[in-house]
Amino acid sequence: MYPWFEQVYQRLLRCYQQNILPQALLFDAPDNKGIDKFIGQLSSLLLCQTGKNIPCQQCQSCQLFSSSDGHPDYLNITPEDGKHIKLEAVQQVITMLLNTAYCGGVRVIVIEGVELLNTSAANALLKTLEEPNQSVYFLLTSAHPEKVMPTILSRVQRQKIVLEDAGVLPWLESRAGVEGTVTLET
Repeated sequence: MYPWFEQVYQRLLRCYQQNILPQALLFDAPDNKGIDKFIGQLSSLLLCQTGKNIPCQQCQSCQLFSSSDGHPDYLNITPEDGKHIKLEAVQQVITMLLNTAYCGGVRVIVIEGVELLNTSAANALLKTLEEPNQSVYFLLTSAHPEKVMPTILSRVQRQKIVLEDAGVLPWLESRAGVEGTVTLET
């Protein structure tokens, strides 16, 4: 995980340990700065059946999450064409939530670029966020939260990822290649 996520991750970990982690989180983070790795780490922690501070990588849930087939209690919604998230994608979420969790634990729904939900999809998601099922976590990301429907914003807890305050420059300098460039893998 990149250093600019550490402070937020530690705060969320404390909430998780105290059983007060909000069910719906919106991560306000710049595009292509490693948010997918952060969300993957948090999702893995939430799905792990041991309930410890780090994913055990041994339980059935951890094995499923790291498999190429994916975890049946994890759903990642991304914009279809890079521009929109349509109603059909949110209907997948609703269908998933009608069933019980495969591993008997939590379910994690990730929606990347939540500001790209079309109106129908945003309204459907809003209804789901208004009455969340127990043991379901919504992890939403947005590089432009000002474009997210205000009623959705009112149902989530925002987590702002600030690059300037996280010691990014020293981290980048320590990893700079011979030519002084660093590529972030997202």
